[in-house]
Amino acid sequence: LCRNCGWNEYIDNSGGYTSRVKVHHTRWNMAIWSIGPNWMLRDEPNDCTLANDCDAMEFLHSQNTTIPVPKIQRLSSRTETFQFTLMARAQGEPLHKVWDSYTKEERQSVAKQLGGYIRQWRQFTAPRAQKVNGERLDDLLIGSCKGRIPSCKKIGYTTEEWLEDLTPELRQGLTILARLDKTLVQEPRTLDQLVQEYKDKFPKGGPYVFTHGDLNLSNIIVSEGKITGVIDWERAGFYPWWAERMFAHMVQDVRFHEMFDFIPDDFCPGYDRPAFIDKVSRPVARLIQLFETCPRLHRGDENTWVRRPFCECRQSSGRIYPRDMGVPPTHEIADADPELTKEDWEEFFAGYPKKEG
Repeated sequence: LCRNCGWNEYIDNSGGYTSRVKVHHTRWNMAIWSIGPNWMLRDEPNDCTLANDCDAMEFLHSQNTTIPVPKIQRLSSRTETFQFTLMARAQGEPLHKVWDSYTKEERQSVAKQLGGYIRQWRQFTAPRAQKVNGERLDDLLIGSCKGRIPSCKKIGYTTEEWLEDLTPELRQGLTILARLDKTLVQEPRTLDQLVQEYKDKFPKGGPYVFTHGDLNLSNIIVSEGKITGVIDWERAGFYPWWAERMFAHMVQDVRFHEMFDFIPDDFCPGYDRPAFIDKVSRPVARLIQLFETCPRLHRGDENTWVRRPFCECRQSSGRIYPRDMGVPPTHEIADADPELTKEDWEEFFAGYPKKEG
């Protein structure tokens, strides 16, 4: 009767059991199960996202902070194909469910609580950009193709390494933009010189501070006006000092930006809005534009599996993609058709997802 829990007709007819284990949330090939009111079980393929989530939470627990990070216990080794983790359930509601019911004073109070926690985790630094375990971070700031991890591109340990890895895409993106705007590349500057100018304006890396990387109202749990949990640390690690604020700019939720406006200095001390836009947002946004303009192919995504029907009345139950099973993503630059006109490109990019920054 249910392929996920194994419930069948015999079990259904042989007792009065009602499960206290329920599916709480699913995403791609990952699920979180509620085990009663206080615990949750996370089940997913071993694509390193769960390991980083656990590493980050264990790191914060080891530092004796007051940040409300749920307690966790690994149930699988790092090498097993599928990963299971038991996690204490933060008591309360996601902030996005109650934000609209809060008064301005209550919103400001929650924002200040979050600001205090951000200041705590930003005090932890590393000599380079990296995950807690020392591996390279997934690039969801500039070189993000699918907007999820594991990503095609990684953030280099240094700014120079990071930008060098992105250079082929940046150059191809600029090539396309130059076809649309003939004034973009003029003598005596060459295409490569202009790419280098953009890279030179990119904000310097250090210091590298501990960063959540995915703060939004869904990842903040509250109860009676108090933050009881900060969750989803999959993207966490030691990023450049400006990254947490840049991630915040990319969140497409006006309610989150309202909260951000209460505590901008906690996301990135020492930079008011005009200075941050001038020194960080614009240079980073320019590279995002070049990267996203570059045509990219991800071969293998077409090799999908159709799940067997959930029941006889429903013949199709969705698809499973290779990366949902932990298969690393492929990435290559596609050739840009020189015959395409400006109107062709505008039509192509009309429905293309864009980052804010």
